[in-house]
Amino acid sequence: MTVSVQPHPREQDPFFQAVIRPIIDRRMELGLTQVDLDNLVGYADGLTAKYEVVNRRPSGFHLWCICEALHMTIQLVPEA
Repeated sequence: MTVSVQPHPREQDPFFQAVIRPIIDRRMELGLTQVDLDNLVGYADGLTAKYEVVNRRPSGFHLWCICEALHMTIQLVPEA
C-alpha cells in the first residue's frame, strides 16, 4: 500500500510562498519561537502563529514591523 502525502494548501498559496515562508525561515534562522516574535513586535500571543498558518494575513504595517524585528527588508518590484 502506497501512501501519498499531499502538501498543505498553504504551500500552494502565492502569498505564503512569497511573504510568509521567508519570514518563517528567517525566524527559525534566528532561533526565535512564534511567541518570541509576538513579544518582539508587541503582538498578542498567537498572532504570529495565525499568520504562519495563513488563518490571517498581516497588514502592511504589521508586515513592516515583523521585518524590522527580523532584520529583513521589503522590496516592491513591478511585475514583468
